Amino acid sequence: DFAEARKCYLRALEIWEADVKANEEQVGRVCHNLGTLLTHGLENQAEAEIVLNRSLEIRTKLLGASHEDTVRTETALAEVYIAQQKFELALPLAKTVLLHMLHTHGAQHSESIKWLSHVSTQLCAFGEFKKACYYSQCALLLSEAVPEVWGDSRHKGTLLHNAAALEMTQNMFASALEKYECALPLMEQDLGKDSQTI
Repeated sequence: DFAEARKCYLRALEIWEADVKANEEQVGRVCHNLGTLLTHGLENQAEAEIVLNRSLEIRTKLLGASHEDTVRTETALAEVYIAQQKFELALPLAKTVLLHMLHTHGAQHSESIKWLSHVSTQLCAFGEFKKACYYSQCALLLSEAVPEVWGDSRHKGTLLHNAAALEMTQNMFASALEKYECALPLMEQDLGKDSQTI
């Protein structure tokens, strides 16, 4: 259970921190795992942010910025910032994670497409609608090019909905309406016709 897992991670952290110089890599690992655990509850996002920042600092110093463990922590921290709507912190991290995903997996991988969409959302929060539309369109086109990778109807519906919302900001009403009409059945299929999300 969550409370027991949190307690175990905190105890492990206490043990490794007794000699933090000798155990710095383990402290970074435990902070990452604890932060990842804490991201599963909205009420724990602030605590997750603290321990993930600590993990990122340690992993960047010991392993380097491009190491897969560092990127994993960076990804978790970016998602925490996004969940907390801390756009000024989320955008640069989301862009960095997107570059790592593109480099590691290629453009047609579901993680790359997801982070294209995340960057689009962050740009929109800053009023950078044209750039946001570009990233959103890239995510949408890639998801259509490889439907077997991005086959989940909810994610496809979300991509279409987000692209339509951005097009509305650019007065591209006909194109936005077309995307909304495509998104609606996908989201209804996944969430149900009575969902408040739709």
